[in-house]
Amino acid sequence: MDPTARVGIAWYREDQWQLLRAVAPDSHGLGPTYSAWEKVASEQIWELENQGLAVQRVDVDLTELLPWCHIKGLTPDAAARNRFAQEKLALGANPAL
Repeated sequence: MDPTARVGIAWYREDQWQLLRAVAPDSHGLGPTYSAWEKVASEQIWELENQGLAVQRVDVDLTELLPWCHIKGLTPDAAARNRFAQEKLALGANPAL
């Protein structure tokens, strides 16, 4: 693996969790609670880092994501959310807190 490769991981806000579950057509894959999702996402980050990738959590603010999806003609599914995170990372976005 390229030690300089960066991978952005969409990181959601706990205060927006219910809204995300309401608008995401694939909400069943997010997990029933924020803490359940956070546990799985943290494990995925650990696995990627063990593969030698530099992983950066990218803040996905739904007030930015939803208009972005509308402009691009996308639904806010996992593919769109990940694309949004990758574009934000490429533009030098602030990492998630």
